Amino acid sequence: MESSKINNFRHGSFTLIELLVVIAIIAILAAMLLPALAKAREKARQINCVSNMKQIMHAQTMYSDDNKETFTALALPITSSVKLPNGETVTSGNFYWNFMLYPYIKAFEPFNCPSADVDDTIWTKNFNGNMSYGLNDNLKHIMRAKVKYPSETMLHADVAKTLEHFYPYDIKYRDYLTFKPRHNAQPTIGYADGHAASRQAKSVPPAPLDLVASYGSKFWRPEPSGTVVD
Repeated sequence: MESSKINNFRHGSFTLIELLVVIAIIAILAAMLLPALAKAREKARQINCVSNMKQIMHAQTMYSDDNKETFTALALPITSSVKLPNGETVTSGNFYWNFMLYPYIKAFEPFNCPSADVDDTIWTKNFNGNMSYGLNDNLKHIMRAKVKYPSETMLHADVAKTLEHFYPYDIKYRDYLTFKPRHNAQPTIGYADGHAASRQAKSVPPAPLDLVASYGSKFWRPEPSGTVVD
């Protein structure tokens, strides 16, 4: 009787080898699924990021409609008492383009990419911090009509460590300067005509530090000179 019970117990239980096999199979499946899940999660963040950029571009359009068809400046000096969206009042320093667009968006979240590693405190006294989108320095405070190829010229895009703006030559050092290809190497870009879209980072025209190659680029320049390139 006792022998029969022991045999039944053995037949109804996993051996150590069987258990190790099951664990190995689970590990293999996890290794196969986790990259796919991470990619899917980043895709969802990318969709959110494009939505943010669409709001920013819509705000830029409304701002320019109210300001003689001109895009925002990079920064303007504070000349009187200014109340921040968080209730704080400042009397000196600068406020940047995100503050100029805030009245049209009325929210903090759209100024931050969901994949960006930024602090939760969005506004600082000089409005210098924690945006994860930048303004193309070539298009700051210019009239929309001066952009020759608006549907192909970048106004805003994902940025890395320099937060408020970026220059064409930064693309050469995208990992530690300002242009940041998040979302599986597909940065979110807002164009001067008001639309927003993702683009493969490798398709963005580079520009060396001497800036010569960027002068003819429709992507970087409002009025490209010389031989026009994509």
